[in-house]
Amino acid sequence: MTSTRTKILVVDDDPYIPRLLRHILESYFLDSILLMSCTEPERAAGICISEEVDILFTDLNMPNLNGFTLLKQVKKRNVLTQVVILSAQPTSNALQSAFYLGANEYIAKPIIHDELIDVTRYLIGQSKRWRQYMSADLASSASGLSSGSAMIGSAAIV
Repeated sequence: MTSTRTKILVVDDDPYIPRLLRHILESYFLDSILLMSCTEPERAAGICISEEVDILFTDLNMPNLNGFTLLKQVKKRNVLTQVVILSAQPTSNALQSAFYLGANEYIAKPIIHDELIDVTRYLIGQSKRWRQYMSADLASSASGLSSGSAMIGSAAIV
């Protein structure tokens, strides 16, 4: 990823939710995020295919393409995308399914400001760490290991 800003995508068929999250997140995180939003889950899937999204906030219950299907598509494209489920009426089965499919967090509606900030701050940190690890891994792969040994974890295999 060329940008140091964390890319966040918010998708909810209720247009109020993307506007609310945009207002809260952009006012709190200022220039450290690039926030995109939409009300059509099909468009969100397209964005996740064409863009490298770091964090996705998605509703579960949407017409045409529900949050579970979107979650599966996003994780298939990029397993490192952090996914936050937004739902007004969660069931334990729905939450278990979402976490099984790779969701990282859950936020209940109505959205509590401090919870949104805390979850987002944590996931931005996760995304940055993962990007650093991936960059370091790519750099070491490109340069090769000079001694002819391979690294597994922190131990060298000779």
